Amino acid sequence: MLIPGMPDLGEEQGLWLHASYANHSYIPSVRHSFAGNMLIFRAIHDIAAGEETTISYTHTPEDVRDRREMLQKGWELHCECPLCLLEAKTATDMLEERQRLIEEWRLVHREWDAEIRGGEPANDEGV
Repeated sequence: MLIPGMPDLGEEQGLWLHASYANHSYIPSVRHSFAGNMLIFRAIHDIAAGEETTISYTHTPEDVRDRREMLQKGWELHCECPLCLLEAKTATDMLEERQRLIEEWRLVHREWDAEIRGGEPANDEGV
């Protein structure tokens, strides 16, 4: 069911009041899935009594700067999850070198994948 006035994005949309209380983390404690119009949370690991239940609001870009910018634009949220806090302490030149290595790996992966597929381009989704 679409929310009146909201565009159809081709994905699940709705208003789940109890789920809206879940805070964001790039290292979430639960994942969500849908069964019809029901939103289901499943624990990723054991959750201790009193521990906050968190979900990831978005996919996880590699660069902490990109992650924080995306959350700031979409949710007006400055992420302070454990992953972002740790990587925010990482020197800029180290983050840039990490990005360079990731891009290099993706290029090699595409080339290998093309060989395996007989010349067909690789799908980078989820890589």
